[in-house]
Amino acid sequence: MACWNKTIFKTAAGMIFSLLIACQKTPPAPSEPQQSTGTAAATTPVIMPDQAKVVYLSNNRSHIDLHIFRSGSMARLGHNHVITLPAKGLVKLHPQLQHMGFQLVFAVSEFVIDDERRRAEAGPDFRQPVTKEDIEGTRQNLITEQLLDANNYPFISIRSLRIWGKPPLLSAEMAVTIKEITRNLETQFLLSEKGDHYEISGELQISQKQFGIKPFSILGGAISVQDRIKVRYHLSIPHYDGLKDG
Repeated sequence: MACWNKTIFKTAAGMIFSLLIACQKTPPAPSEPQQSTGTAAATTPVIMPDQAKVVYLSNNRSHIDLHIFRSGSMARLGHNHVITLPAKGLVKLHPQLQHMGFQLVFAVSEFVIDDERRRAEAGPDFRQPVTKEDIEGTRQNLITEQLLDANNYPFISIRSLRIWGKPPLLSAEMAVTIKEITRNLETQFLLSEKGDHYEISGELQISQKQFGIKPFSILGGAISVQDRIKVRYHLSIPHYDGLKDG
């Protein structure tokens, strides 16, 4: 399975930059934002740049966590899992929300399975310990043809279609592509400023079946995982000279 390297990232980043600059379309009139999915309103005002700025994500601060829950009559023999997707990509900031956008790329080979810190942050449903063997077994299941088929589809991508709302609470419609199947999803998120960077955070739920993936199951479904996956994301966008002009 091919690993992400600097050459691949530079190529992907160039494509993303072109999409953000050249292909961002004026969106249709937005509907009212959906009810917040558990995120609290920020209190610090967000100062947007007075002109378009395209910035890379801070790779060491940006990630998406997938919370996967066990199911079946013998679920007690399985585990809930946290799969962390290190995020690479670009964000286009603009004083007019309709011109903002983002594009993210995730390498399946870089997924982190059941990191101790992520499991602790995920709450009591993830307190059950997992062994190295459990983690490796989950990794091997994940990359099989039946699930993500990493050999043929090494990347997952997310591209914004429109953004609306009033900072700090915003909503986005985005195109999510997994195994060449694209679905449009909506999410509500917080845009805030934290010292030397902006932060985007929120959560949503997705269905594996939406993307043609049959949830993992053995023993006639006695040990399986739920179709619905909780997605929590935290993206960090660094300030740089000129980003906060005006």
